[in-house]
Amino acid sequence: MTKSLTSYDILNIDANASQDDIHMAYRRLAKNWHPDRHNNSNKDRADENFKLLQEAYNNLKNPSMRSDYNRKLSNLNRRIMADQNKIMNDNSPLSRFFKNLENLFQSPNKNKGV
Repeated sequence: MTKSLTSYDILNIDANASQDDIHMAYRRLAKNWHPDRHNNSNKDRADENFKLLQEAYNNLKNPSMRSDYNRKLSNLNRRIMADQNKIMNDNSPLSRFFKNLENLFQSPNKNKGV
């Protein structure tokens, strides 16, 4: 399973970053990924990255939008955890598979009381 990038990840900042830090991170990355700065071979990648940066910055650029974004992110994380717990707690073949996989990667000393 791959982890989805949050706006904080895209801007490479901590969730506790100040508004000034958010703005500076956006400006630095936007200068780097602006499509006009790239030739034809990297232009598509630059376009995509620049759009991601703009979206991330729009989510966080003012405190009220950032608060809404954080609330949505928190709700999403709670739903994901609830879904994972449901999978781990039921007795379906998928649940047994994950439990076996978890046991496979446990430390060998965990069961020996060491």
